[in-house]
Amino acid sequence: MSRGYRQIYEGEWFEPPQRNFAHQCCGCALTHMTDYRIVDGKVQFRVRVDNRKTAASRRKFRFEKEE
Repeated sequence: MSRGYRQIYEGEWFEPPQRNFAHQCCGCALTHMTDYRIVDGKVQFRVRVDNRKTAASRRKFRFEKEE
């Protein structure tokens, strides 16, 4: 696997890491960190925005200035 993010295609099932799974929107580069756990046989997850990773990813975008 290369550095950066793994491409996950729409509808694809995959097994994420249990903690600090980073995922990013391909359109706006908003980046979330997700944690997973199993409680009483049910999967739970929590998501938080990672502002630092989002800012770093957005620096690579070339946005047009609005008039």
